[in-house]
Amino acid sequence: MLTLARWRITDQFRKRQSEESIDLEATSIEQPWFAETWNLEWETHLLTASLERLKQKTNLAQFQIFDCYVIKGWSAQKVAKELQVSVGSVYLAKNRLLPILKEIMARVEKGEHEPTRT
Repeated sequence: MLTLARWRITDQFRKRQSEESIDLEATSIEQPWFAETWNLEWETHLLTASLERLKQKTNLAQFQIFDCYVIKGWSAQKVAKELQVSVGSVYLAKNRLLPILKEIMARVEKGEHEPTRT
């Protein structure tokens, strides 16, 4: 995908500056910050898409506990107090949903669709 993005960006430069030759080595897409930004954006997108799928597949209460504890980084005690559940329920939600999230992320990264329910 990164190579495809480079080609498209280079094509845009060529369209805008048709008289000038573009040296791919000199363009900003070859800079280290570009790859870092690209990777960060990809990871964010991957997590967001995967969390949305997880939310659709699971109990909303468990997802909320998981989101607060794992994604937002709240302590188990704070989650338990705020959501009025036991600390054990917080750990249980994490242990149930984390493997499912990892599986979903692997599918999303490969571009696979979720299996349809019948």
